[in-house]
Amino acid sequence: MKIIIHFVFISLLIVLSGCKQQIPLEDQVIAIHDEVMPKMGQIHASIKSIKALKLESNSEIDSKVLDQVILQLEKADDGMMEWMSAWNVPTEKVKKAEYLAKEMIRVTKVKKDILTSIAAADSVLKNHK
Repeated sequence: MKIIIHFVFISLLIVLSGCKQQIPLEDQVIAIHDEVMPKMGQIHASIKSIKALKLESNSEIDSKVLDQVILQLEKADDGMMEWMSAWNVPTEKVKKAEYLAKEMIRVTKVKKDILTSIAAADSVLKNHK
């Protein structure tokens, strides 16, 4: 009797786990975009703040560091703009799956670049207050 109860319980778990719907890849890609897109305003504000800080700086070393952070922020911004402008999901199922797999890699890099550049800018701005 115990064996039957265990069998029914395990079978029920298998059936229920198979019922879980996975989030479609396209929705996952868009979710990453939607997570970091609101940070674009922060990137633009950081560029403006660092450029103002650069004007105040008398140090050539500081100026070079600030230029590097500005460049990093601008590249992150460009990465998002390029990713969005290239977004064009094919309708054919196989091509769509391949495209979305590649776009998942690309949008994940865009996210990493955005978060990394913002962290660098925050660090520079914090250290120059």
